[in-house]
Amino acid sequence: MATDRPWFNHSEFKKLVFTKFKSISDRTILQQYVIEDEKIIQYLLKCIQAIPANGDMMISFGPDVSYLNLSFEDEEYSEVVHFYRDKIKTPSTGFNSNKSVNEIQLYIDVEALFHPDLNKKILRIENLPIQFPNFSIRYLGSTFEDHAPISITFHKDTFLVTSKNGVEERITITSGQLPPQPSEFKVEGETYVLYTYKTPTKESVYPMYFLVEEKK
Repeated sequence: MATDRPWFNHSEFKKLVFTKFKSISDRTILQQYVIEDEKIIQYLLKCIQAIPANGDMMISFGPDVSYLNLSFEDEEYSEVVHFYRDKIKTPSTGFNSNKSVNEIQLYIDVEALFHPDLNKKILRIENLPIQFPNFSIRYLGSTFEDHAPISITFHKDTFLVTSKNGVEERITITSGQLPPQPSEFKVEGETYVLYTYKTPTKESVYPMYFLVEEKK
């Protein structure tokens, strides 16, 4: 099943559309996200390109198997990556019998967008609201301030938390000489902690992810 086909024939995509369908046979759209965050688009492109492109296994799926895709797009061109259940279809039209770390992580990242939850790493996508049970959180972007040589330089990452009742709280996390620190916020009397550097278990989420937990 040898193939010389690459994952992509183009790399300058401006938009990425995540779409989750009801099943292979029923293309009813259950969820869809459209992002234009260039950093995330390039990050996911590199993740996919690191996955072996010559799948060594053919699989026949039943009509009720879950299906989602990632459509990388610009003004006149698009390329689509397909997931059947948790398996990515390679350019050879086959599947990898031994899934790589990159393939496993890619599926986890995509599923986390469709099913976000506390204590789960989520991609930090600019201007995409992520809906939790009691609130949504939106990453608004990062700014860099250079005060050298008078003072230190530092980054500011800003998030917007919106409760189900529409109450908003803006969170700014500053890093410079020290890494980004956890930041607490409250929603309807409950306290949560936003992590952008390391999780409570010391797993790194910097700089591509964030994680939220409820404060115990």
